[in-house]
Amino acid sequence: MIGLCVLFHGMFVVNQYKNYGLSIESLDNDKFLTIVGAVGSVANGSMRSVWAFSMEVFGFKTIFYIIVTIQLIIAATIPLITFSQPLYGLYIALTLACMGGYFSCFPAYVTRIFGNK
Repeated sequence: MIGLCVLFHGMFVVNQYKNYGLSIESLDNDKFLTIVGAVGSVANGSMRSVWAFSMEVFGFKTIFYIIVTIQLIIAATIPLITFSQPLYGLYIALTLACMGGYFSCFPAYVTRIFGNK
């Protein structure tokens, strides 16, 4: 269930970060929001190997708790940081990095539980 919540938040941000940003006066800059999306995509892809390596060192539960905690904090505080373009960009990049962590750690953990078939 927690996995679905994490996945829902990440998918929502991927689909709506630009619409949300355009609806707020301090973030209403299409070029900035496009760059945020590009940086977020790079964060998603580059952090996957970092999350996977961290899972091997610290274990799935520890890494998954970290991912969930980061996403809960971001989801709860994103309306409070809309005055700042750099903070908004950081929040989107962190969200996408966490989503990459979910997609890199969860399949490996499921394979450990159920085996390769």
